[in-house]
Amino acid sequence: MKLGKRLKKLNEMCLNNYEHIWDCCCDHGLLGINLLDRQAAPTIHFVDIVPELIEALNLKLVELFPATPNNQTSWKTYCSDASQLPLDKHQGKHLVIIAGIGGDETMSLINQLHQKFQNLDIDYLLCPVYHQYALRQHLIKLDFSLLDEQLVKERKQFYEILHVSSCSGLKKEISPA
Repeated sequence: MKLGKRLKKLNEMCLNNYEHIWDCCCDHGLLGINLLDRQAAPTIHFVDIVPELIEALNLKLVELFPATPNNQTSWKTYCSDASQLPLDKHQGKHLVIIAGIGGDETMSLINQLHQKFQNLDIDYLLCPVYHQYALRQHLIKLDFSLLDEQLVKERKQFYEILHVSSCSGLKKEISPA
Protein backbone atom coordinates (compact mmCIF):
# COMPACT_ATOMS: atom_id res chain seq x y z
CA MET A 1 0.00 0.00 0.00
CA LYS A 2 1.37 3.37 -1.04
CA LEU A 3 2.03 5.86 1.73
CA GLY A 4 2.16 9.64 1.57
CA LYS A 5 5.39 11.43 2.52
CA ARG A 6 4.43 11.84 6.19
CA LEU A 7 3.45 8.19 6.77
CA LYS A 8 6.43 7.02 4.71
CA LYS A 9 8.82 8.97 6.96
CA LEU A 10 7.08 7.63 10.10
CA ASN A 11 7.48 4.11 8.70
CA GLU A 12 11.19 4.70 8.05
CA MET A 13 11.70 6.01 11.58
CA CYS A 14 10.30 2.80 13.14
CA LEU A 15 13.51 0.93 13.74
CA ASN A 16 13.46 -2.81 14.27
CA ASN A 17 14.44 -2.74 17.95
CA TYR A 18 10.94 -2.89 19.46
CA GLU A 19 8.90 -5.87 20.63
CA HIS A 20 5.64 -3.92 20.36
CA ILE A 21 4.66 -1.06 18.07
CA TRP A 22 1.37 0.67 18.90
CA ASP A 23 -0.21 2.52 15.95
CA CYS A 24 -2.57 4.83 17.86
CA CYS A 25 -5.38 6.81 16.22
CA CYS A 26 -4.65 4.49 13.30
CA ASP A 27 -7.68 5.37 11.12
CA HIS A 28 -7.50 2.89 8.25
CA GLY A 29 -4.25 1.29 9.43
CA LEU A 30 -2.02 2.25 6.49
CA LEU A 31 1.07 2.84 8.61
CA GLY A 32 0.59 -0.30 10.71
CA ILE A 33 -0.05 -2.43 7.63
CA ASN A 34 3.27 -1.28 6.17
CA LEU A 35 4.98 -2.02 9.49
CA LEU A 36 3.43 -5.50 9.46
CA ASP A 37 4.46 -6.05 5.86
CA ARG A 38 8.11 -5.34 6.63
CA GLN A 39 7.96 -7.16 10.00
CA ALA A 40 9.08 -4.10 11.96
CA ALA A 41 8.29 -5.75 15.32
CA PRO A 42 7.04 -9.10 16.62
CA THR A 43 3.66 -7.50 17.40
CA ILE A 44 1.94 -4.53 15.76
CA HIS A 45 -1.02 -3.14 17.72
CA PHE A 46 -3.70 -1.07 15.95
CA VAL A 47 -5.65 1.31 18.19
CA ASP A 48 -8.56 3.60 17.33
CA ILE A 49 -11.58 4.77 19.28
CA VAL A 50 -13.98 4.52 16.30
CA PRO A 51 -15.62 1.04 16.24
CA GLU A 52 -16.42 1.10 12.50
CA LEU A 53 -12.80 1.84 11.60
CA ILE A 54 -11.47 -0.98 13.79
CA GLU A 55 -14.06 -3.45 12.47
CA ALA A 56 -13.16 -2.66 8.84
CA LEU A 57 -9.45 -2.77 9.65
CA ASN A 58 -9.84 -6.13 11.39
CA LEU A 59 -11.43 -7.61 8.25
CA LYS A 60 -8.66 -6.18 6.07
CA LEU A 61 -5.93 -7.54 8.37
CA VAL A 62 -7.47 -11.03 8.45
CA GLU A 63 -7.43 -11.01 4.65
CA LEU A 64 -3.93 -9.55 4.21
CA PHE A 65 -2.17 -11.18 7.17
CA PRO A 66 -3.92 -14.43 8.13
CA ALA A 67 -2.52 -16.19 11.18
CA THR A 68 -0.09 -18.94 10.17
CA PRO A 69 2.55 -20.82 12.19
CA ASN A 70 5.45 -19.23 10.23
CA ASN A 71 4.38 -15.61 10.81
CA GLN A 72 7.17 -13.75 12.56
CA THR A 73 4.92 -10.76 13.17
CA SER A 74 1.48 -10.83 14.72
CA TRP A 75 -1.13 -8.11 15.03
CA LYS A 76 -3.90 -7.09 17.41
CA THR A 77 -6.65 -4.48 17.14
CA TYR A 78 -8.15 -2.43 19.94
CA CYS A 79 -11.25 -0.26 19.87
CA SER A 80 -10.11 1.95 22.70
CA ASP A 81 -8.96 5.36 23.74
CA ALA A 82 -5.19 5.44 23.20
CA SER A 83 -4.71 6.53 26.82
CA GLN A 84 -5.88 3.04 27.88
CA LEU A 85 -3.10 1.04 26.18
CA PRO A 86 -2.29 -2.15 28.11
CA LEU A 87 1.48 -1.59 27.88
CA ASP A 88 2.14 -3.33 31.19
CA LYS A 89 0.52 -6.53 29.90
CA HIS A 90 3.21 -6.97 27.21
CA GLN A 91 6.89 -7.69 27.85
CA GLY A 92 9.60 -5.92 25.90
CA LYS A 93 10.35 -2.50 24.49
CA HIS A 94 7.43 -0.39 23.25
CA LEU A 95 7.09 2.24 20.53
CA VAL A 96 3.88 4.26 20.72
CA ILE A 97 3.01 6.14 17.52
CA ILE A 98 0.67 9.12 17.89
CA ALA A 99 0.15 10.94 14.60
CA GLY A 100 -2.52 12.90 12.79
CA ILE A 101 -4.10 14.54 15.82
CA GLY A 102 -3.50 17.92 17.46
CA GLY A 103 -0.66 18.70 19.82
CA ASP A 104 -3.05 19.24 22.74
CA GLU A 105 -4.54 15.76 22.30
CA THR A 106 -1.05 14.32 21.89
CA MET A 107 0.08 15.95 25.15
CA SER A 108 -2.98 14.62 26.96
CA LEU A 109 -2.33 11.06 25.75
CA ILE A 110 1.36 11.23 26.68
CA ASN A 111 0.47 12.60 30.14
CA GLN A 112 -1.92 9.77 30.84
CA LEU A 113 0.42 7.07 29.55
CA HIS A 114 3.43 8.54 31.36
CA GLN A 115 1.55 8.72 34.68
CA LYS A 116 0.42 5.09 34.37
CA PHE A 117 3.69 3.63 33.13
CA GLN A 118 6.49 5.74 34.63
CA ASN A 119 8.48 2.58 35.34
CA LEU A 120 8.36 1.35 31.71
CA ASP A 121 10.89 2.29 29.04
CA ILE A 122 8.61 3.68 26.31
CA ASP A 123 9.59 5.43 23.10
CA TYR A 124 7.15 7.65 21.24
CA LEU A 125 6.97 8.63 17.59
CA LEU A 126 4.92 11.82 17.45
CA CYS A 127 3.58 13.77 14.49
CA PRO A 128 0.95 16.29 15.57
CA VAL A 129 -0.86 18.36 12.96
CA TYR A 130 -0.39 21.54 15.04
CA HIS A 131 0.83 22.85 18.45
CA GLN A 132 4.33 21.49 17.89
CA TYR A 133 5.94 24.18 20.07
CA ALA A 134 3.64 23.44 23.02
CA LEU A 135 4.29 19.71 22.59
CA ARG A 136 8.06 20.27 22.67
CA GLN A 137 7.73 22.36 25.85
CA HIS A 138 5.65 19.62 27.43
CA LEU A 139 8.15 16.87 26.53
CA ILE A 140 10.93 18.99 28.06
CA LYS A 141 8.91 19.32 31.29
CA LEU A 142 8.50 15.54 31.37
CA ASP A 143 12.29 15.22 30.93
CA PHE A 144 12.00 13.07 27.80
CA SER A 145 15.04 12.49 25.57
CA LEU A 146 15.20 13.18 21.84
CA LEU A 147 16.15 10.20 19.68
CA ASP A 148 15.50 11.79 16.27
CA GLU A 149 13.51 14.54 14.61
CA GLN A 150 12.46 15.14 11.01
CA LEU A 151 10.54 17.75 9.07
CA VAL A 152 8.29 16.56 6.23
CA LYS A 153 6.35 18.60 3.70
CA GLU A 154 3.14 17.04 2.41
CA ARG A 155 0.42 18.84 0.47
CA LYS A 156 1.74 22.35 1.22
CA GLN A 157 1.93 21.67 4.97
CA PHE A 158 5.00 20.98 7.09
CA TYR A 159 4.87 18.22 9.69
CA GLU A 160 7.35 17.81 12.50
CA ILE A 161 8.11 14.23 13.56
CA LEU A 162 9.66 13.67 16.98
CA HIS A 163 11.08 10.32 18.07
CA VAL A 164 11.43 10.63 21.84
CA SER A 165 12.01 8.41 24.86
CA SER A 166 10.54 8.55 28.34
CA CYS A 167 14.06 7.75 29.64
CA SER A 168 15.83 11.03 30.35
CA GLY A 169 19.44 11.41 29.32
CA LEU A 170 19.22 8.64 26.75
CA LYS A 171 20.34 10.60 23.69
CA LYS A 172 19.98 14.37 23.74
CA GLU A 173 17.74 17.03 25.16
CA ILE A 174 14.72 18.22 23.22
CA SER A 175 15.16 21.76 21.92
CA PRO A 176 12.29 24.14 22.72
CA ALA A 177 11.69 25.13 19.09
